[in-house]
Amino acid sequence: MSKEELRIVLLGKTGTGKSRTGNTILGLKYGDEIKPFEFACKGSSVTKECTEKENIRFGRKIRIIDTPGVFDTDKKLDNHKTQEEVRKCIVYTFPGPHVLALTVPVGRFTTEDIRTLKHYIQYFGLDLLNYVIIIFTKYDLWESDYEDRGENVPSIEEYIDTLPEYLRNVLKYCDNRFVTLNNKIRNDEQVEKLLAVIDQMIEKNDQKYYTNANYDQAAKLMQLVSDRRDLAKKIHDSEWIRSFFYKIMLYMYEIPPNHPLFDESDFQIPE
Repeated sequence: MSKEELRIVLLGKTGTGKSRTGNTILGLKYGDEIKPFEFACKGSSVTKECTEKENIRFGRKIRIIDTPGVFDTDKKLDNHKTQEEVRKCIVYTFPGPHVLALTVPVGRFTTEDIRTLKHYIQYFGLDLLNYVIIIFTKYDLWESDYEDRGENVPSIEEYIDTLPEYLRNVLKYCDNRFVTLNNKIRNDEQVEKLLAVIDQMIEKNDQKYYTNANYDQAAKLMQLVSDRRDLAKKIHDSEWIRSFFYKIMLYMYEIPPNHPLFDESDFQIPE
């Protein structure tokens, strides 16, 4: 699919380098004719709403949607409002994104990042994992940490081997699709490697992309549970509605009851 349009949505916590990653993939920098995604070193997200950029790279048109970060330190950027912005990206990438790229700083892959992924799964459904690629960002900082200590820089595979089993399971459920990006250098080779991983994923997905239908299924579930919550309030049985929500989530997304990534506490009941 080298000549076809490629549509990528960037997801992740605030401060993980989403905007810089978008610029690296598109080959954009300040001063270019196409203005790059804005970024800054601060605790709150620079990206407050979905932003789209596109460019021709390696003979193909690439469109990228940069989304607001979840779990922002700026309390004005509510997670539910952020989620509504992320929902808009499905429209922006019509007929749907090929890739949902989760940005995680290398060396900083923690349960908080899993919380981020679960947050998206709750709104977009477990099917989202078929389209997720983990992009380990800030590779330059990680590399310099080792060099400053006079130590050999481990390969990304060696780093993965040091992760707790829980985190390695997350990569497993994403079919071990991960790459590293150094956003400080203009290196086409690392971007081409990412695109190769993306193309393999698209081929495995039978050239399909994440669609509004996937999202609508999740939205209908959330509405159903919201209706049931109103009923639960009337009968003063919050444990019942939580149990109901958990069971219906397992059923709708075909999650095995003993799935290692989820338990009842993971599913936040919608207001």
